[in-house]
Amino acid sequence: MSKTDFAAMSRLSADIDLFAEGKATGFVRVPHSVHRSAYGWIPIPIVRIKNGQIGIHRNNNRTIEFFGQYSILRQGGGTPVDVSALATIEGTNNFRDSYSPALGAIISRTVRA
Repeated sequence: MSKTDFAAMSRLSADIDLFAEGKATGFVRVPHSVHRSAYGWIPIPIVRIKNGQIGIHRNNNRTIEFFGQYSILRQGGGTPVDVSALATIEGTNNFRDSYSPALGAIISRTVRA
């Protein structure tokens, strides 16, 4: 898919190519109309890493979780499994009270019948 395919599916638009190799940073533009301008937009920062995910979850009004996952091996060819590394950190009261980091590995296999 290219940038034009993404724009055809939604009113959101990204200023980076979401399906390219490597890593890139940019914004997703969310249309936002106000009285003084009908062509406004709200920028939402994004990071694209091939074979990876980065995100922020706000679980409730005081708990925030940052996470990152990166695919090390992909199933296919001569590899029978997927292997991913996962790192998270969760903090309560906006990281003022406590926080808990975690590292992990995810091993999965797709079985086709």
